[in-house]
Formats: sequence, structure tokens, C-alpha cells
Amino acid sequence: MNAASAPHLILSVILFGGAGACASPLAWNRSDVAVAVAEAEVAMRHYRAGRFNAAVEAFDRAERLVPHRSLAWNRARAYEELGDVATAAGEFREFIRRYPTDTYAERAAAKLEALRPRVTGSGGP
Repeated sequence: MNAASAPHLILSVILFGGAGACASPLAWNRSDVAVAVAEAEVAMRHYRAGRFNAAVEAFDRAERLVPHRSLAWNRARAYEELGDVATAAGEFREFIRRYPTDTYAERAAAKLEALRPRVTGSGGP
């Protein structure tokens, strides 16, 4: 994917992500969607540049406006990249809880299993 197509892809994923993918698009207003798309773009730029704390913050801002599986998934991955395995495990657990029928739920379960040995002091993922 090139940088020019990213906004269109993000918007289409947010709006047409599939059944059970997110809160009803009918409940969103256009300005929230526009801001969420902009925040998602910022988040992905930070993520690609290795600025994972900034990516988490931007994913949070976007998801507060327009809850969506791709935002939740990428936020969990950013925590994993930060080495915050306890928070990453919690995010992957929450992903599975919120999106149990999503195609990424199985991947989230695999991530949880891989993180299990690295989580210390929290009783495991």
C-alpha cells in the first residue's frame, strides 16, 4: 500500500469492515469519522517509524471517536512492540472479548499464547 492510498483504505475499513467489526457506522457523525481517519493515519506513521508510544496515543484518540477492530488490533501490537507485554496481553484479551468472530480473534489468541511466558507478576494473560 502506498501512502496516498492509506486514507482511503483506512476509511473503507472503518466504514465497511464487515459484520461485527465495529460499532454501527450509522451512529457516527462525519466529523468524528474524519478525525478518526486522520488519527489512524498519524498512528500508522508513528508505528512505522518505531514511535510506539505516540502510536498508542493516536490509536486511542481514533478509537474513542470510532471504535473499530483495526484500531484495537494495532494498539495491541504497538504495546507489544513497546515490550509492555502485560498491557499487550490485556489488549489482545479485550480484542477477543469485543470481536470474538473476527478473523483476527484467532491471531489474538495466538499472540496471547506467545506472550504468556513473558508476562510476569500479573498471573499470566
